[in-house]
Amino acid sequence: MVLSLMRKHATSWIIKILIGLIAVVFVFYFGYSFRGGPNPKVAIVNGEPITEKEYYSTYQQLLDLYRKQYGDKWNESLAKGLNLREKALDILIKRELIRQKTRELGIEVTKEEIQGSIAKYPLFQTDGKFDMGKYRRFLDAMRYTPADFEREVENQIIEQKLSSFFIPFMLTTENEFKEMYNYFYEQVIFNFLVFEDSKYKEKISVSDEEIKSYFEGNKQKYIVPEKIKLSYVVFDPKTYEKDILVEDEQIKDYYESNLEKFHEPEQVKARHILLKLDDPQKEEEIKKKAMDLYKKLKDGEDFSKLASKHSQDPGSKEKGGDLGYFTRGKMVKEFEEAAFTMKPGEISEPIKTQFGYHIIKVEEKKGESTKSLEEVKEEIFKTIKSQMAADKAYEEALKFLEGYLGGEDFKAYGEKRGKKVFVKEPFSREDKPPIQGMEERLMETLFSLGPNEASDILNIGGRYYVFHLDERLTAHQAELDQARDRVIEDIKREKAKAKALEDANRALELLKGGKSIQEISKLYGLEIKNSGPVRRNQPVEYLGYLPDLMEEAFRLGKDNPYPQKVLETPKGFVILNFEEKKAPDLTNLEEEKKRLKLLLGKQDQEWMMANWLEGQKKKAKIEIVKETL
Repeated sequence: MVLSLMRKHATSWIIKILIGLIAVVFVFYFGYSFRGGPNPKVAIVNGEPITEKEYYSTYQQLLDLYRKQYGDKWNESLAKGLNLREKALDILIKRELIRQKTRELGIEVTKEEIQGSIAKYPLFQTDGKFDMGKYRRFLDAMRYTPADFEREVENQIIEQKLSSFFIPFMLTTENEFKEMYNYFYEQVIFNFLVFEDSKYKEKISVSDEEIKSYFEGNKQKYIVPEKIKLSYVVFDPKTYEKDILVEDEQIKDYYESNLEKFHEPEQVKARHILLKLDDPQKEEEIKKKAMDLYKKLKDGEDFSKLASKHSQDPGSKEKGGDLGYFTRGKMVKEFEEAAFTMKPGEISEPIKTQFGYHIIKVEEKKGESTKSLEEVKEEIFKTIKSQMAADKAYEEALKFLEGYLGGEDFKAYGEKRGKKVFVKEPFSREDKPPIQGMEERLMETLFSLGPNEASDILNIGGRYYVFHLDERLTAHQAELDQARDRVIEDIKREKAKAKALEDANRALELLKGGKSIQEISKLYGLEIKNSGPVRRNQPVEYLGYLPDLMEEAFRLGKDNPYPQKVLETPKGFVILNFEEKKAPDLTNLEEEKKRLKLLLGKQDQEWMMANWLEGQKKKAKIEIVKETL
């Protein structure tokens, strides 16, 4: 079955396929098209082209995703090792294969389905209703045409429909439910040591000869990337607010048309004490502790003091369990039902939810109401004024852009129209965006401009910008003086990593040879860290969530207490030492069956589709235009 395969081949091609599929879904959700201009091909899939702009857009999205994931650990060597360029192309090839297969199967998407899906996007909603203004501002900011965006939404729906095509082929059994329950709820405890390369780097020195030799042998790493020089004008709505007049009639009309905005639903102000239920085998013990606390509260002990001492909710513990005011739909069902039926001052008996056992104290309640016009008049005035100023700023930006003829002096044109023209020093795709608050993926919009071309109007942080490409500087080989700091950093990092790996491998050999982890920690001056009881899908304190490491940890046991090799993580090289494994309590299996069935079905569905995609890719006629890449 799928689960068995996943466990057996946790780091094999199956998981790589699944990661590939996730990347496909990622592109369906975030991918977008650019308008106009030449668009060379990077690949051809069964006769259908994949364009250079699609490729660079997808590559930039992956780059952004991994940069955020690795944080301070991110560097160019890591980017190269992850093969992001190959991943980006693979994503686009699979997306094209999905398109082709859906056409072959006759899977279609209606205009009504596309419109309905767009209307449900939270980004385009105000108080649960579709807001055309938000939608249009989004299109303007992202340089979408409505057709571009609708095509991407259509891609999402197509992918979902093709995925559901595999549902009839799925099979679930009672044994599979048990196996999955065990897979997710089994726990392991292990000790570990981390050999951090950053700690080795401080002691490493680099000679001038090493710098020169390394640079000569790795020149391809030190390319000064393509850069562009821009000038731009900005249209700030705030500068137009002084000329905006808002009539009382407008305020009244807005109030009457948006009464639901000013409706205040029933609210409860409460405190709680949470005792987490991480281990089903300890449920009776935790429930008893909760009852003991409840009895103390009924005897008059201070709720906030007991919450500060015993609650395991990090968000409210330091505030004496205070949750503030909340409305229906904000808490889990069991918690909400209790809180909204209790009276102020009342304390509940322990209530079980998916998080554990809660004791709730309701402090205040507010009935539902609608604020009067007088109460919200100032708020409405500011809202209307702000929107009118934004509309005015956009209109002025549009007039400015419509009057500009490509090729003429942008600075002179701007000054003639009474606008200050700002100039940005040359920057590359790898640099931070030129405007604070600008989304990184808009960088490709700027790099797609032609010589002396002005951009469309871009909304950045509520202000409207028009950019102009003044100059494009082509990529070229860096001189040693330009790359010296990077070369030194790369040499130190490689040396530090090699030394950390050497020590980690030696430590593992000592562990295999009979030395205790305590002896090894003293030898290398490292702190022994303990995972605590963790499941496969949980993060380990200090290391974070590392699926490959967790699979390795669950392979350990009393007969094989350490892995056969050192494990590499974003924190450094790690060696594990098994302590204990805890089997899940099967008494809760029936309660979990419904949720497990849904999860298992999803796993099967994703696996089957990913496997199918790999098969389609092998059969497809794919031509890679390497000179473009």
